[in-house]
Amino acid sequence: GLRNVFVEKYAQLFCIQEGIKLTILRVANPYGIEQLKVNRKGLIVSLMLSALSRDEVVLRGGGLQARDYVDVGDFCRLVPLLGNSSDALGAEILNVASGRSLRSIEIAKIVEEIIEVEIPLRIVDQSPSYEVKQSALEVTALKRLIKPQVLESSLAELWMQIKRAKSI
Repeated sequence: GLRNVFVEKYAQLFCIQEGIKLTILRVANPYGIEQLKVNRKGLIVSLMLSALSRDEVVLRGGGLQARDYVDVGDFCRLVPLLGNSSDALGAEILNVASGRSLRSIEIAKIVEEIIEVEIPLRIVDQSPSYEVKQSALEVTALKRLIKPQVLESSLAELWMQIKRAKSI
C-alpha cells in the first residue's frame, strides 16, 4: 500500500542522488513449496495444507479480496536475468505477477477443483482497515523477460510437491 510506495520513492531518490541504477521488483503474492519452511504461508499453501489437516481457513472481507499471485519459480527464473539489464528493461519498477487478479473465494474454488478435496472455509466480512481490497499488477514488461506460469498448472505441481513433502 502507501508504505510500499513511500519506500520505493525514497529508494529512487537515494539512487538518483548517488548515481545508482535501480530496478524495484513489486512481487505479487508468491506461492511455492518453500513456504512449508516458514511460519507465514500465504493463502494458496494454507488452502492446500488445510485440505490435508482439515483445519479451517478463514477468508476475510467476505472472500472478495482480489490478489494477483506468482509462482516462486517465476521469480527465481527472473532474478538472474536482471543482472545488468536495467537499461534493456526500460522500467524502474517491474511487477512480478501473473497479471491475473482473483478473489480469495475464487482461488479457494480453483484449488479445490485441482486437488479434488473440499477445503473447510469460514468466510467473514471483517478485514483489517489497512488491507488492500484489490491488487492487480500490469505485467507487460515482465513478459518481455519471462513467461509467467499458468496458475492452474502451477497449482497442480505445487499440490504434488506438498503431498510428497507431507508423505501422502
